[in-house]
Amino acid sequence: MQRRSLLKWLAASVPASFIPNAMAGREDDIRHILPTVTDTSFSISVSVGEPRSELDLSVGGRKITGTRMDSKGRFWSFTAEELSPAKGYQLQLSDSTGALGQAWPLRTFPDRDSEPEAFKLLAYTCAGGADGLGMPGRQFFKPHSFRQTLFDAGLNEKPDAVIAIGDHIYYDLRGEEHPSIGRNSKWLRYLSGKYFSWRYGSFNRSEPIIGTENEEVLVRIGDEQIADLYGTRFKSTPIYFLSDDHDYFENDDAEADIVTFPPDDFSRAAHKAMAELYYPSLPDAPRPEWRRAFGTLRYGRLFEAS
Repeated sequence: MQRRSLLKWLAASVPASFIPNAMAGREDDIRHILPTVTDTSFSISVSVGEPRSELDLSVGGRKITGTRMDSKGRFWSFTAEELSPAKGYQLQLSDSTGALGQAWPLRTFPDRDSEPEAFKLLAYTCAGGADGLGMPGRQFFKPHSFRQTLFDAGLNEKPDAVIAIGDHIYYDLRGEEHPSIGRNSKWLRYLSGKYFSWRYGSFNRSEPIIGTENEEVLVRIGDEQIADLYGTRFKSTPIYFLSDDHDYFENDDAEADIVTFPPDDFSRAAHKAMAELYYPSLPDAPRPEWRRAFGTLRYGRLFEAS
């Protein structure tokens, strides 16, 4: 038997239980990784498919215990501080059974008082929306594959940072339990309400978001419009999310029957929960319910935005 044939036979014969975790599909359980950085810190948002009781992140060999952001254990936030400026680190997720997925690189920004020669920024707006949602003759949102092609084209230019300007979520409720697409047509509004209730569920606006059935509805929406869209493609590129009107689950409407802004308590709670589950946040980012900013992106003394 030739050596190549022997290796193929061995590979086909070895039980899956003997294959290392990272090779057995455990990386597929990572739903999204989104990082922000400063010159001395990382902030990283992660979601996984199956709940964990604990999730850790190694940063250059230093263990960071994640903060659970949801009631189930699927969403985790990590903050690593006291890092060195302009330095690359290897990051690795792990749970109680060992390494989860592959290690990846992430670099801190130059020292805040340094004078970098160049800075390359990728910025875009309104990337949200369901994956190819539409009806015969009308497409409401482009498929994820279309948007991901644009993301990948931008990332191929190797930007130092990304600013993602809202709207990241399109799910306008107009004060109701599900979107009112086709609100000017009784039959279309009825059908769209049935569809959204079947696909995502319905909100109870009198209950909190986290820890109730509302959390399940919000996660179904966020998994599709954030986790499935971004995945892990930005894990080595700092990205900063800025919110807009649709991120409060409303369009900025002012009509005879409804004025949607300023948002009510439920809209503010839904916006806050979505941001905390899916977006990374720098230590200096604002924390109140009206949080729209990502903190401060400072690249030495060359560029600053907040």
